[in-house]
Amino acid sequence: ELFGHVKGAFTGADRDREGKCSRAHGGTLFLDEIGDMPLSLQPKLLRLLEERVYEKIGSDRLVTADFRIIVATHRNLDECCNQGTFRRDLYHRLNIFPITIPPLRERREDIPQLAEQFLNSFRQHQGKSLPGLSRAALDLMMTHEWPGNVRELRNLIEYATIVTNGDLIRPEHLRLQPSALSHEVSANNRISLNFDFSPEEFSLDAVNRQVVEWALEKSNHNKSSAARLLKTSRKLFY
Repeated sequence: ELFGHVKGAFTGADRDREGKCSRAHGGTLFLDEIGDMPLSLQPKLLRLLEERVYEKIGSDRLVTADFRIIVATHRNLDECCNQGTFRRDLYHRLNIFPITIPPLRERREDIPQLAEQFLNSFRQHQGKSLPGLSRAALDLMMTHEWPGNVRELRNLIEYATIVTNGDLIRPEHLRLQPSALSHEVSANNRISLNFDFSPEEFSLDAVNRQVVEWALEKSNHNKSSAARLLKTSRKLFY
């Protein structure tokens, strides 16, 4: 699939087939989940990156590659190298301009926009008139841990659009259980904060610091839990 093959290369290869490398000529080749690539294939990718040539399966003719490559993975490739499942020379060859995208639980401010984007997509695909997300549904989503990351959010929105029959998406349409923290905070459906400042001490920054300290104390100084409580990302606590 990556390099393509020639006719007769193996049983069932009744014609030449172009691979991703050929189709990406002059453009960009994107390889997702590079950390799952078999060890047997990694030397070929390394050669492609270093020499800009490759061979189709069943052929000994070198083909020149002309494209840039972008890879993605959810794995820690450095740890994979230590475990022997990923070549370190390939890791260093790929690790030229790394971009780290935090997991969804650490950038909760993106959840409303992502949810709306997925909702628009499913509106078109399903041909439904979907009003959107209720405030309660969004609040519940903001407290979820999202172990499945953005894929889990997408699947959740798709499920909700199927079971709502065109109604506003509410908490009961989501396959989510309220977290212990959300239960604690919403027990009386109210949050009351009392701060005491002198006129000299009072400022917006001082109030923000007090709110952050309150959230940390409320969540036993767990930054992720405190971020969920304030419906923000962990960046606030650094």
